[in-house]
Amino acid sequence: YSEVSSVIRQLHEDNIFSRPWAITVSTVGVAPKIRSLAHDHPKVALAVSLHAPSQALRQQLLPGSAARWPLETVLEAVTYHQETVGRVPMFAYTLLPGVNDSEEHAKELVELLQRTPGSPRSFINLVPYNATSAGEEAGFVVPSQKQLRDFRSLLRSLGFRATVRWSTTEGRVLGAACGQLTAREHATSRQQEPAESPNPSGDAALLTWRMYRASAAELLQLIAQNASELNSIHVSAAFVTLARSNKKGPGQAYTGSEAFQLLLHRTQELPDLSAQSCANIIWSLAKLRYKPGPALLDTLLDSAERELQNFWPRNLANTFWGLARLQCSEGSAKFCPQAVQKLGSVASQMTPVELSNSLWALARLRVAADDATLDAVVDCSLLTFARWKPQDIANALWAFSVLQYKPASHFQNAIASRSEQTLSDFKADELAMCVRSFARISGCSSGGTFLA
Repeated sequence: YSEVSSVIRQLHEDNIFSRPWAITVSTVGVAPKIRSLAHDHPKVALAVSLHAPSQALRQQLLPGSAARWPLETVLEAVTYHQETVGRVPMFAYTLLPGVNDSEEHAKELVELLQRTPGSPRSFINLVPYNATSAGEEAGFVVPSQKQLRDFRSLLRSLGFRATVRWSTTEGRVLGAACGQLTAREHATSRQQEPAESPNPSGDAALLTWRMYRASAAELLQLIAQNASELNSIHVSAAFVTLARSNKKGPGQAYTGSEAFQLLLHRTQELPDLSAQSCANIIWSLAKLRYKPGPALLDTLLDSAERELQNFWPRNLANTFWGLARLQCSEGSAKFCPQAVQKLGSVASQMTPVELSNSLWALARLRVAADDATLDAVVDCSLLTFARWKPQDIANALWAFSVLQYKPASHFQNAIASRSEQTLSDFKADELAMCVRSFARISGCSSGGTFLA
């Protein structure tokens, strides 16, 4: 614990991460140290490897730690951590077909994690089991995509937030996926391959790796070769790589290709896009300046609406920005009002760029935002003003003027002070936007020496 604690302090002191909650400590359930973590590092998130809904089953799967720290003791420590830091923990649950994946297991898990009525719901990450020689000896098999989705659906139907952490399968073909790094030899039995492997050759994770590292030309070739086998992680990786490869201006060299059209078609076919995939695709389309047709936009926003509870703060900001950049105000009419409510609750976890981009997008899309949400954004902004740049300031002030929202005078004075500190960094258009917006918001009653 002392080594982990030392590293956390060093990371915070060096300002490695832009958000205080960027660090998560994962534990198999060392109850005393969970309590220590709450006191020593109240801004660090907690993840608990649970894997079973009962003490008896957990002791079979984790004999050492489960015997030393019984499930009830672990959950008491988790509850203490949640009450102390004010943040809901995440629970990891490795799915093992025939061992812990029945409907009864799902009900037991929900009952186990159910807190008092009205309290925040726990978040469950379903982790696909990756084959190892030890697991093979125990009779464990890799779950199919359908088994993972069915168990996730069960948890969601019972009112819990749950997602499948597909990324933990990356490296599987190399014996380097989640849970495999301590195995002496990788179990390669064909019968343990997923029953619905997204790539016939079993190279789904390797394909993702290749897509992220490919040039635009190489990527388009990969898409053409594997179009019918792409899963949601693949299409997300493909869009992001194309967006990052694109220079300023419309990405016509890519979007006009046959491979890009195949990518769009495959995206629309996928029935279950994750929150991260939705956000990445919308952001990438905006970077490429390619406005999707109504059918694809509906597919993306339906998935985004369904997955909204699983959106990270960055996902939310990128989705807002992408929709605004593509001028999708009509298509996003159903998604945005619900997303605005979430914005108020996650604003404290956003960076200055994410906050200002979200505000800019709301104004660009003409989305009605209630004063309570905007008040929450303003309060959170005050905590990060030292890192606000001219474009962040200009975007936020312009958004407030368009939304006809007048921040409290202490916020106006604070943003004017920050503007004055960074005055030499302002571009001409940013400076003009700030002055006009200040005038509309405050009637020049605030702004001090900055406006002068």
